[in-house]
Amino acid sequence: GTTLHVTRILEQDPEFLAFVEQHHLRPGARVRCEARDDVADRVRIRVDGKRPITLGWHAASRVAVA
Repeated sequence: GTTLHVTRILEQDPEFLAFVEQHHLRPGARVRCEARDDVADRVRIRVDGKRPITLGWHAASRVAVA
């Protein structure tokens, strides 16, 4: 439930950059974790109050937040 801010995207792959742009995961965006599933290795987040999205741990680890 903590709200954090995206500080940096740690990946330069064009497909991943298109994905984060489509979901508004750009530096400065507010991100709130709504659920974590450690068994399935995924996290559900809400970006700037928009519709929630689910990311696998690998994708989530490429988005730096503070």
